[in-house]
Amino acid sequence: MTLANLRGILHRGVGNYLNYLRDNPDPLQPVPLLEDLTGRSLAPRRERWLQLILQTLIENYEEYKDYNTTTPQSDYGENLHLLLDFLRLKVAYERHGLAACVRCVLVHDVVGPLRAL
Repeated sequence: MTLANLRGILHRGVGNYLNYLRDNPDPLQPVPLLEDLTGRSLAPRRERWLQLILQTLIENYEEYKDYNTTTPQSDYGENLHLLLDFLRLKVAYERHGLAACVRCVLVHDVVGPLRAL
């Protein structure tokens, strides 16, 4: 999906998008997500999870494009959990890296003036 498609789905609402897909099926390309949800109501909780996933993909669109070009079976989202797991690790690394940097700056600010004494 392109960035414009992802943003359009969020703008209209995930529930509306799923309802549209359900009401207008493509016989040549069935949507596995809808097949998984068949017989179940499209609960707000599921819609919220899908909205969160789409927001994550939009915020990390460059990584999503890399994922699509390098991962087999990425066209239909079979391995999307791998991208989400990578993004989780990336965020954890950035948080800990930033925290370590802040500690270094604080130590430098405290120890630096003590050396002058």
